[in-house]
Amino acid sequence: MNGSELAAPYTKDMKNPSRDFPKALKMIAIMTMFLTLFGTFSLGVYFNAHHLPNDLKMNGSYYAFQAIGKQFGMGNVLMYVFAVVQGIYMLAQLAVILDASTRIFLGDVAKRFMPSQLTKMSSDGLPINGYWMTTIICTVIMALAALLPQVNDIFNWLLNLNGIVSPMSTLFLFWAYMMVRLHSDRYPTPDYTYIKSHNLGFIVGTWMFVITLAFAVLGFFPTDAEMGSATFTKMLSLNIIVPIGMVLLGFSLPWVAKRQQQNNGRAFSRGSWLVMTALLIVSLLGLSSYGMATNLFSHWAMGVKVPVIIVVDAILLYICMRATHNGRTGQTAE
Repeated sequence: MNGSELAAPYTKDMKNPSRDFPKALKMIAIMTMFLTLFGTFSLGVYFNAHHLPNDLKMNGSYYAFQAIGKQFGMGNVLMYVFAVVQGIYMLAQLAVILDASTRIFLGDVAKRFMPSQLTKMSSDGLPINGYWMTTIICTVIMALAALLPQVNDIFNWLLNLNGIVSPMSTLFLFWAYMMVRLHSDRYPTPDYTYIKSHNLGFIVGTWMFVITLAFAVLGFFPTDAEMGSATFTKMLSLNIIVPIGMVLLGFSLPWVAKRQQQNNGRAFSRGSWLVMTALLIVSLLGLSSYGMATNLFSHWAMGVKVPVIIVVDAILLYICMRATHNGRTGQTAE
């Protein structure tokens, strides 16, 4: 269910939002329960719980469709079909998540607390600089992930990291819900209210807040690496560093916006931008190159490994230079 709130920006496109949107959320809950329960049962049919593949989280769904295809004498056909459908689905999901989260992120009220560059729209009405910020964040996370020894470890860590960041961000929703219920006299009554009683609503919100916080904190401890191993230590360190970095980023954006409002649209001087760009490039390329050379591609031949690292570093360099272009050249968002 986590993430279904991203459908909220599209309620204005419904004919009867107060009636249809709650129905849509209920349908999401039913579908989630159905797919989770029966999906778990189906996995139990094709996998031995005592001999699970090491890469089950990453390739389990592909193994399942491969097993189904072999059962019906179709070989790997179903696995290839699933791979294509999965690719299309993931791209569509990425587009919806980016668009919906950006609409929420750059809402009318939020624009006062956002740097002007992030609220700038392209000719097609797209927050292109917001996409660049997302790209930078993802690039930094992937560069940090390169410190882990294997691709399977990277996938498991990213999956576990999502299990930390996603519920942690939901805590803000529960907190906002609790405050609205606690101070209901300050806010207009919505067209649809699932829990009529403000006291009961506050209790339910508090209960969800506490439960989500508890499981989010438990998610900090890696479950896919042996305790005490180097991989476990790296995963635990990254699980702490990345969320802290995300929180600091969230607090820094209003601060940057305030500096812009006080300095005619410029939060930092060109010199400051040059220093920050240099630090970003050195740290990002350093982490990425080190991780690829010592972990991901350590067994590759030097003639193959070096060109790949150079290409990846060139892409990272372009992203950094493109994202900091306006600041380095002294331009301000219009």
